[in-house]
Amino acid sequence: MIPSQSPEAPAGRSHDLTARVAASRAAGGTVDSPQILLVDDQPHQVLPWLERVLTGFTLLPVSGEEELDRLLGGQVLERLPPGPYHPVAALVDLDLGAGGGSGLGVIRRLRAHPAAACTTIILFTNGLAGRDDRDLLAVLAAYANGDGLLASTKDEPDGPRLRAVLAAAAATAAAGGVLSPKRSLGGLRYVPPLTLRSVHTQRPPCDLVELLLGEPGLRALWGHYADCGADFDEAVNRARDQFPGFLRRSRRAPRPGASPAGHAPTGRSHLANDLLTKRDFGELFLSWHLHGDSFLNVPGTVMEPLGLGSEEEYRQHSARRRLILGMFFARYGRLLMARETHRFAEAYIAEKGVR
Repeated sequence: MIPSQSPEAPAGRSHDLTARVAASRAAGGTVDSPQILLVDDQPHQVLPWLERVLTGFTLLPVSGEEELDRLLGGQVLERLPPGPYHPVAALVDLDLGAGGGSGLGVIRRLRAHPAAACTTIILFTNGLAGRDDRDLLAVLAAYANGDGLLASTKDEPDGPRLRAVLAAAAATAAAGGVLSPKRSLGGLRYVPPLTLRSVHTQRPPCDLVELLLGEPGLRALWGHYADCGADFDEAVNRARDQFPGFLRRSRRAPRPGASPAGHAPTGRSHLANDLLTKRDFGELFLSWHLHGDSFLNVPGTVMEPLGLGSEEEYRQHSARRRLILGMFFARYGRLLMARETHRFAEAYIAEKGVR
């Protein structure tokens, strides 16, 4: 339970939501009703239909990470009903606008705070089927949550489905737990933390955070790739100069009967090609492309490049890895270079003990 302290006027953004919160309580929400945290940089755009659909719940709208920190710290925001606050669920937008932080940061905060131990997190965003970076951001959010996430659109037709899932979340929270779905629930989309498995690298399934951002050299690589005008060879060389241990050892297990020495290239001219062709790093882009350029097109939780076609088709696409890498970076480069993404990856890797 989040403790209550003396009210303080909120700093930062100022959406006047006092009237809407009052209307929500008049429609059936009370301080004893299940509380739903809404983290959205423009909550006034979705509150009208949420209030109609979620009668019997108390909505707690905050506009970003700063206001969330203050609420978790026990402050009572003046537009919210009196505390204490103990939300049974949180509807989290992935993009909180300039200055609002990110949904990834919000989920990290909620999962790290004891007061949110029984809070079911649901992604609340549009555009997951679009052609921007939100599909990968949603998968990273599932990693931040520690398990898969349900996702709802911001459109009113999803309202009845959302209400049913929130009722289940409230019942689970009352029993001291949190919803942990392993598949779609109540008609809402399920977003899992994906892993990659490839017969060509012969490694156990690897998670996406490790493959994309799992060591300092990889995190630096994305910035160098942008600075070099998508010259991957030069980007790898710069990352290696910055982190001499980067790419020192191949991540591919030797094939049966092969000499391990053949899998540890050290020459600078071979490093970029090795990263793209002999490691799961390169297999990831290929698998993404074969899944229709979207992580949310993957059936289940494991990406497998060869699971989508013949060996010949795999080879044809594999010959275009550098082009596919450019397509991948054009789509996700901003996300892969973002400070919040790197903070999350560093914390995740440290906790997992990968390095």
